[in-house]
Amino acid sequence: MKKCILTTSILLIVIIASINAQQTTIPSVDLYSLDGEKINSQSILDTNKPTILILWKTYEDDCCNQICSIVEAREKMLGKENVRIVCVCIDGQGNSSHVKPFVYGNDWEVNVYIDKNGDFKRAMNVVKTPLTVLYDANKSIICQYMGYCCGA
Repeated sequence: MKKCILTTSILLIVIIASINAQQTTIPSVDLYSLDGEKINSQSILDTNKPTILILWKTYEDDCCNQICSIVEAREKMLGKENVRIVCVCIDGQGNSSHVKPFVYGNDWEVNVYIDKNGDFKRAMNVVKTPLTVLYDANKSIICQYMGYCCGA
């Protein structure tokens, strides 16, 4: 019974989130790789497979737990080849030197970018983190969810 309620709740959240999605594609702003290379945000999505985008902050445990949970779920259920995970750190305002060692210290096998100026955060209308967005292979939003979701 609990599994049925949980499944129904998750389904409703996904439906509501997809109805409330204000954008259909990713905005175009400058992001930075962990090595400091400038990259346009529209180029971070893969056009050959679905992409999970997570906007996160290094100092929020729920954000880090969200990334760990999604990476683990991808490896167990989907396979690394089938879904790409892209994480954009949105706490790098001004100084972002802490992000690279943080990511390598957690040994995440994801693509990580930094939103140094907060432009991506504003363009994505982030009011709560983590923000998790699922894009299809055409770079269109399938669904999005603000806040931590443990999946259990």
